[in-house]
Amino acid sequence: MRSKMIRDRQNSAELVLAVEAAQGDLLQRGLEDNTPGEAPGMAQGLRTALRASLEEATEALLQADEAHQRELADDFAVRKEREDAVEALRAQLIDLRLALARYPAEVLDGVFQRAPTPQEPRALERFAGAVADGLEGVALPDASRTPGITLTLDPGATASAIRTSRTRLTVALAAVAREVREAQATKETRDRAMARYDRVFRTYASLLVTLFELAGAQGLADRVRPSVGRPGRTQEPQPDRDANPPTGEGGAGGLGGEASSAASAE
Repeated sequence: MRSKMIRDRQNSAELVLAVEAAQGDLLQRGLEDNTPGEAPGMAQGLRTALRASLEEATEALLQADEAHQRELADDFAVRKEREDAVEALRAQLIDLRLALARYPAEVLDGVFQRAPTPQEPRALERFAGAVADGLEGVALPDASRTPGITLTLDPGATASAIRTSRTRLTVALAAVAREVREAQATKETRDRAMARYDRVFRTYASLLVTLFELAGAQGLADRVRPSVGRPGRTQEPQPDRDANPPTGEGGAGGLGGEASSAASAE
């Protein structure tokens, strides 16, 4: 789902495009009545070019945002695999700690180096490798701490099982890191598309404000005026159509109020 900042920009772009389309004749008459010579034709050409630029920039922004959202959605599976790998490896290490606790204290201390089992994935990966190395080098006594109880633990096989689980975690960590890089790349692409959209929107909307004011349509000028503090959006916030679906009122392109009335008058 698109973020609010993207939806707001889309709504604002569609608003100013719809107003300009509905009020093209008014804008042209304002130019013809107030500017000499070739100015009306030149202004018309600029309007047409900037309109096309805004349409293209808006579409590029939406596509970049969709690509970023798809990339973020891919993260769930690899992050879950990382968490599952962490849980499995920690369970092995905790079980091993409990098993070694029945041997003399120097056995447990030698394998685990008197350190707790980490929870952070990278630290756990390093710790598991050290435990496996320590387990392969340990000499287990024949008797446990408890008289009459014989323990059987194969240090080599146990170390191998820990390394297998550690490898699973290593692979999962690499996958998460790759997803983070890919998400950063799609975010940077979206941010560049947003910056371009904001520039084009500001230029196009500012031109419309000037032309509406020249035509004496102050209400329409205020309707499309770009916000100073909210780049890429109009000064007057547009309704979020995802949260408030349109009812069909308001005329062409979702116009309301003065814009709709003026369009009908034309």
